[in-house]
Amino acid sequence: MLKRIVFLCCIYLLFINISFLLMGKQGPPLNAMYIQSQDAAPTPNASELDDFIHRFGDVVAVYYENIETGYTYSYNGDEIYSSASTIKAPYCLYIYYLAEQGLADLDSLHTYYEENFQEGTGIIQDMEFGSEFTEHQLLRYAIRNSDNVAIRMLSDKYGTYGFREFVAENGGERDLLSRVSNNVHSARITANACGMYLRMLYDYIEGEHAYSAQLKTDMLSTTYTMLASNYRMANKHGWSELSNAFHDMAIIYADSPYFLVILSNFHTGSRGDLAIFRAISTVVQDFNHKYFIEPIVLPEDGLDIEDNAFEHRETIPEPEPTIEPSPNPNHELGSMQAPPDDNPPPYESIIGDLPALVDIGDDAEHSPNTAVNNFIYIIITITIIFILLCAALFYIIVKSNFAAKLTSENTDR
Repeated sequence: MLKRIVFLCCIYLLFINISFLLMGKQGPPLNAMYIQSQDAAPTPNASELDDFIHRFGDVVAVYYENIETGYTYSYNGDEIYSSASTIKAPYCLYIYYLAEQGLADLDSLHTYYEENFQEGTGIIQDMEFGSEFTEHQLLRYAIRNSDNVAIRMLSDKYGTYGFREFVAENGGERDLLSRVSNNVHSARITANACGMYLRMLYDYIEGEHAYSAQLKTDMLSTTYTMLASNYRMANKHGWSELSNAFHDMAIIYADSPYFLVILSNFHTGSRGDLAIFRAISTVVQDFNHKYFIEPIVLPEDGLDIEDNAFEHRETIPEPEPTIEPSPNPNHELGSMQAPPDDNPPPYESIIGDLPALVDIGDDAEHSPNTAVNNFIYIIITITIIFILLCAALFYIIVKSNFAAKLTSENTDR
């Protein structure tokens, strides 16, 4: 019996050691941080993305661009998909440009009538007919809540012809866009076209425009996202079961920021569909870190701030921009309020191979170190198995001894 217990203990210790070895393969050491590389960065190897994304075949399209360097990667970039709600972001951008030119009055009121009703995402559809909204509010609903009624009311006024010309002037394809004056959703998109839309949106929200801060805040506060990131994302998703569209596109504010577009012909929005998007965006983030942000292992006593070999970087998260006041001082956004500080944009991280010191700001509690969690689960599982094996062995030994005792008693009789 003693030999068996010793044998099981050895097996248990062996499993523990294997777990430590697996834990060590989860990524860079936890005392690493990422800073901008001061030396020439290695040439990105696109095959690393190809090897992973190709396994999904023709059902997805991906566009990735590192904003600082202009490096781009495209997979099925010209494959055409129904736009679903992704088109709302560039359409709202178009209206903001009109407002800056004096061709749109964002303080003007729109009344919600029965003919404006449209099913799907949004919150206006649940409000009473006759409710009034400013264009400021409609634009914010369209971005934050992907509100179908809001975008319908806006397109009823501004149509699609000017929007098609606006996109063409910025290098886009007008033929992909809707010709129906009040149906922006009937547009078509490609991953490459969405990359262009993200560039237009980024140039605007990071520029000194009248409504830059409002659009940026709204895109950072969207209700839905399919992507995974350890960083803040300004995104616009799209999902339509009728047109087999399940998309997301985002400006990801990593230390070296980048654009990411993932389009697909999924339509159920299942956990499996979402997992594919999370997996691809995880691989892209890792690629962006590898080639555009250099991992530096810190000395055990911490970072010497006076050591010029390192670029000191504050880890305090950048505060979200405040909404600039409307040109009309009497304008109020009413019920359209920014989410409270304790309710960050609803995205999660499934990154397990990045160091804990990656700056994720207020979303740290939503982004646990998956490697540590996996290790804990492994230890708990092994311990339970060990206890069960010991219990089974004890039962067998007791049963054997009892049987032997009965046999001995029968023999004595």
